[in-house]
Amino acid sequence: MTFGFPSWQLVTTEVKTERLADESLTFSEGRPVATEVYSSVFQTPIGEFSGKSWIDADGLVVKSTLKMPFGVVETILEPAETSSP
Repeated sequence: MTFGFPSWQLVTTEVKTERLADESLTFSEGRPVATEVYSSVFQTPIGEFSGKSWIDADGLVVKSTLKMPFGVVETILEPAETSSP
């Protein structure tokens, strides 16, 4: 489901989701992370939205992108900094 335009009422939307080839991502700490990769695409009254998600072995989304007609949102999970006593 997605939110409706322009009335903000909920509407159903067909979403195509596809399993892509696995990828290994390397984050700032230099450790590679094996991920499963999925893409999705759906149409809205304002245009196409497409996304891609990278999911690690624990089922945690470590990276995602969402492309919209008006811009792109990207999120990346970086490990928390630890301090030593």
